[in-house]
Amino acid sequence: MDWNPETSKQLHYKQLHYKILGPPVPKGRPRLGKHGNIYTPPRTKEYEELVGKMALVARQVQKMKKTAGPVALSVRVYHKGKMDLANVVKSVEDGMNRVVYADDDQVVAYYNTFKERDSNQRVEVTVYYLDEPSEEA
Repeated sequence: MDWNPETSKQLHYKQLHYKILGPPVPKGRPRLGKHGNIYTPPRTKEYEELVGKMALVARQVQKMKKTAGPVALSVRVYHKGKMDLANVVKSVEDGMNRVVYADDDQVVAYYNTFKERDSNQRVEVTVYYLDEPSEEA
């Protein structure tokens, strides 16, 4: 769903802004282990942990709470080479689980989400809280 905070009915949304410096890491496909167990590739898991840590620091600095309500995301991906935007967005969403929101199914819309080639690799994230944030999530 496309969503635009500038034309939306509610004019003032609380926002959480932060950056993840370094090369973006797209969500890797689940792998099958030796004993039949399914696991997330280590590189993906490490990136999702980094996303969560950066989101938590941003939340604390910006005095924002975890939300149980719906959110909209803006994810701007700056990268050097070929990159799958949807899989980077999925890594970011999963990294914010239990940090910004209870689960990424609370993401109801995207705004200003794109990828662009840039030698200064990073991901810039804005979370728009569509309801009042609460610690109940």
